Amino acid sequence: MKRKQRFLKAVQILAAGDKFIPQAAERVPEESLPACPGGAALELVVALQKAMASASPNSSSPSGEKPKSHRRKGQDQGQLSLSHALRVRSAHHWLESGEADSALRELEALPSGAWRHPLAVNARVAALRAARGMNTVTVQE
Repeated sequence: MKRKQRFLKAVQILAAGDKFIPQAAERVPEESLPACPGGAALELVVALQKAMASASPNSSSPSGEKPKSHRRKGQDQGQLSLSHALRVRSAHHWLESGEADSALRELEALPSGAWRHPLAVNARVAALRAARGMNTVTVQE
């Protein structure tokens, strides 16, 4: 698989359900991609999501201050830095390879503020379900 194909596949995984971001990713020339384009895909998705969030019509009031509801929502969900997003993505890869315990260890290494982010919550739920499924299989044998 070529760099561009791996890049586009990573973008599709990271921006599942989004139509704009994969279209924007298609415009990135293959020559500008690194040998391992997964990190570049993550950086692109995060940057575009931040840009779209700041460009949304309700993102700020005329004074430039964000409305309280937006501030609170951001605080409740927490913000994922690039390193935290990579840790969540790593947990997904551990799950895909059948290593639920390793996925949980990755997620436990996140700071408590990042645990509330929807991506981290979804990864934790999937890892716990996978771990419970493995324990059930072990007990039934």
